Amino acid sequence: MSHFKGELLFGVEIMPTFSVVIPTRNRANILKYAIRSVLNQDFDDYELVISDNDSSDSTCDVVKSFDNQKIRYVNPGRFLSVSDHWTFAVKHSRGDYIWVLGDDDCLSPYALSAIKDEIDKRHPKMIWCRHIKYYGPECVMERLRNSILFEVRKLHGNAQELKSDDMLKSWFGLDSPQNFPHPSVVCISAVVVSQILDELGAFFFQPFPEYTAFPLALTYIEKVTILDKLLVVLGSGVQAVNARDEVTRDGEFAEPLSYKIARTPLKGKYFINAMAESYSVAKELRPRKLKNIEISMEMYFIHYYRSMLVHKRIGHDVNADMKEFKLSLSNLPKSQKRRITNEIRMTQLVEIIKRIPLSKIVAMLQSKYYLFGNRINSIFGNRIQIPNKILGDDNGIGNILDCVAKLETIETKINQMVK
Repeated sequence: MSHFKGELLFGVEIMPTFSVVIPTRNRANILKYAIRSVLNQDFDDYELVISDNDSSDSTCDVVKSFDNQKIRYVNPGRFLSVSDHWTFAVKHSRGDYIWVLGDDDCLSPYALSAIKDEIDKRHPKMIWCRHIKYYGPECVMERLRNSILFEVRKLHGNAQELKSDDMLKSWFGLDSPQNFPHPSVVCISAVVVSQILDELGAFFFQPFPEYTAFPLALTYIEKVTILDKLLVVLGSGVQAVNARDEVTRDGEFAEPLSYKIARTPLKGKYFINAMAESYSVAKELRPRKLKNIEISMEMYFIHYYRSMLVHKRIGHDVNADMKEFKLSLSNLPKSQKRRITNEIRMTQLVEIIKRIPLSKIVAMLQSKYYLFGNRINSIFGNRIQIPNKILGDDNGIGNILDCVAKLETIETKINQMVK
C-alpha cells in the first residue's frame, strides 16, 4: 500500500521526483531562509511540504507570503511530539524521494539536481551528502558568531556505495557517534518510507527520531549512496533547537517528559543514552533483521563518561550520574572493565591537555604535518580536535543564505585548507 498520492493529469497520477519536507513550530523568523533555499533550486520537479506543528506565531503567514504553487502547508491542528510530527509530515509527501529538512537549515541551489544525477546513475534507496555548519550573528557563543565550521577532510565530489550491514554495525558499535548523518542531509526513497509505515505504523520514533528511522530504513535496503559534496548548510544560532533537545532540555520542542530511558544500563539524560536507547527501540521493532547486531557496551560506557565530563564542565551537577556509572562499571566483566578504565584514564589526560596551550600546538601539528599528525592520532585517538572555522565577515557572508550562495567557493577554500 502506498501512503503517498500524486496529482492527477488527464487521469494519470503524477508524482514529483522530490518532496522536500520542513517540519516546523514557532520559528517563523528563520523558516523563511529554509523555504527560500528550496525555492531557489535549479531543478524544478519537486514539491515543498511545510508541516506546522500548531504554531502560535506567524509561521502560517510567512508560508503564505511566498505565494508559490510548489508549497503545500499542512497542520495537525494540535501539538505533537517531535517523532509524531515528523511522521505526520512525511505522510503528506507525494514525491518519489523524501528529503526532511530542518527549519533552520538550507539546501544549496544545486542540491536536488546533484541528488537526481545520482538517482539516475545508481537508483539508490537512500542517499546523503556532506554539510557545513553556519553560526549566525545572533549565536549565543560570541567566538562562533557569523562563522562556518567544517569537517577536516577534503571534498572529492564523488559518490560511493556502502553496505547497509556495515553501516549498522558501525552505528551500533558507537565507535564514532558523530558519523551518524544529520537528518537534513538524508534523502530517502518513498517506497522505503511507505514499507516502514505499513509495517510499523510510523516512520519516526522516540527518543531520537533519526536514530530509529535511519537504522530501520537500512534494514529494508542493501546499500546506501554517500555523495561527497557540500549540498546542505546547517543553521546553528540562538534558536538552534533540534530533536536532541528531547533529552537535554525542557522546552516546547521536547518529547513528553514522561518518556523514560528504559533500555540502557545508565539512566542519565545524555546524548549517548538517547542514542543507545533509540538503537534499542529500532532493534525491538526489527528483531529478525538486527538480531546479530549489538550495541557496544564498552563504547557506550566510554561515551557516557565523556558526556558527564562535558556537562560537568558547563556547570551541571553530575554527581548522582557519576555514582551510578561507577557502580555499573564495577559489575561489568573484568576484561570490559579494564578496557573502559584504560580509556577513561586517557580521556582524563586529554582533559588536562585541553586546559593548556599545548592542545593548540598539537592540533596545529595534526593538520599541518601529516606524518607527525598520524603519530599524534595514534596516541590520542583523534580526541584533540580544534574545529576548522571560516569567518563570515572575511568572505562577504552575513546570514545563512549568503553562506548558501557561496557554497562552491567555501568548498574550494576547504580543500585548500585541508592538505
